[in-house]
Amino acid sequence: DLPIDNEFFKNTGDCLMGVFRLPGTPSHSPDDNDAKLARNLYMRVAQAGDPLGYYRIGYISERGLGPWPKDMAEAREFYEKCAAADLLQCKARLGIFKEFGWAGEQEDKAGAFKIYQSCAKQGSAYCEGRLAMLYAQGPGGIKRDYVASTKHARHAAEAGDGLAAEVYAYNLYAGLGLAKPDAAEAGKWMVEAIARNGADTLNQLQNENAAKIKEPAFWSSF
Repeated sequence: DLPIDNEFFKNTGDCLMGVFRLPGTPSHSPDDNDAKLARNLYMRVAQAGDPLGYYRIGYISERGLGPWPKDMAEAREFYEKCAAADLLQCKARLGIFKEFGWAGEQEDKAGAFKIYQSCAKQGSAYCEGRLAMLYAQGPGGIKRDYVASTKHARHAAEAGDGLAAEVYAYNLYAGLGLAKPDAAEAGKWMVEAIARNGADTLNQLQNENAAKIKEPAFWSSF
């Protein structure tokens, strides 16, 4: 018999859900049976001690994949399970839940800010990108700090985060937290943001007047 282990179950679940595919094979959109089997495999992985299984189940619940409707409360429950095991992906999702007040939770920008700070220190470019945005917005009692926003945006953008690339581009264009604006460098990073974020960044550019970028109120539109 072939050895069956935790990694096998996790990878099989990922294949069923289309999380990744083998080179040269077509992309895969899961049907209900795929999603049911994947969820069972992820649960087996989680119960065997790998918190990534809980993260995958939380993601299925958050997105309403397969035969299940969206269940944000259940998603948060599973994210809390893997966050307790210090899994960065789960802590990041809990930050999002706090930032936007999902799953009946009261919107808590300051609480999300603390989570992002912690995760950024642990190396999460995604959380550092969110941190850069909150420094620029200054919501919920967070002190607006364009210098910190630009510093974190640049670091996370260079590490590959799409939101950070967009924030860094806007800060460069408007000269926020910098000695002076740098339109050429801003253009370079906006191209990166579009490449990473696709339609989201393009739609934002089409809907915003470039002149508003220089105004602090601009950040409230995100």
